[in-house]
This record gives sequence, structure tokens and C-alpha cells, in this order.
Amino acid sequence: MAKEKQITVLTNGDEVATTSIGWDKVEVSNQPALMAGWKSGASHHSISLGFALACKDKVPGAFLGMFPAENEKGEIIEVPVFDPGVINEAIQDAAIKEFDLDVKTIRIAGNRSGAKKSLNEIAGTMNAETLEALKAVNPELAEKLSKLTG
Repeated sequence: MAKEKQITVLTNGDEVATTSIGWDKVEVSNQPALMAGWKSGASHHSISLGFALACKDKVPGAFLGMFPAENEKGEIIEVPVFDPGVINEAIQDAAIKEFDLDVKTIRIAGNRSGAKKSLNEIAGTMNAETLEALKAVNPELAEKLSKLTG
């Protein structure tokens, strides 16, 4: 079972999931970038940190904001934070376009309680601005998610 992720606030005021124990401000101060929901410097992640940095101004929604880390001298070091899901989707979309892939959507019935927990986590991290933007695009989904958040 997945552990509950800690939530931290970026310098732009947005909240982001870190890890079950959170990000250590001193430990991450020397990292070039962080991936939301992942341990700092996670070498097993499919997206390199250099690739994430290259996506900062090119892939809409990939860059989430800056994490205020702190070096050994107590100085604030801002470390960029990225959404790996957005980057993975952009990579897939680029491959589909480049190679003219005919990708079929395959749905597999999974654990309903796990899906509900995941949906609750997503709803719990949505701020009012994001919910309003979603209402403009998909009012029905926005309403369902707002009911989950209470």
C-alpha cells in the first residue's frame, strides 16, 4: 500500500505532494530539480532531471514552481519542481505524432477503493483557481471533484 504523501507549499503559493516523509530542505538544496511526489534525486524515475529542466518553458503545466530549499549556511536556494505526469504525457504525445502511432485505449478494472483513494488525493490537492479553470472546460467533472473535497 502506498504511503501518504506530505504536502509542501512552493514559493508561488501552490501546494505540491512530496514523499511520505517530505523533502529535507538542506538535502535538496543541491538538486537541479525535483519531481512532485518523488524522493529528491530519484535515479529510478523515467525522466531525467536535465530533461525536466529543458521542459520548464516548453511544456505547458510541467513546471509547478520553486521549492524553497536551504543550504548549510541557511541561505534559501530555490529548486524547480516539475509534474512528471505532464512530462510523460508530452513525451507520449510527441512519440504518437512523430511515428504516427495508432494507440488504443485499454481499460482494466482495478481496485475501486484504490481508485477512490487516488481520486480523493487529486481532489484534495486542487485549489480554488484550478477548480474554476476545470469548471470552464468540464463543469460535470469539476462538480464531482468539488463534492469529494467537501
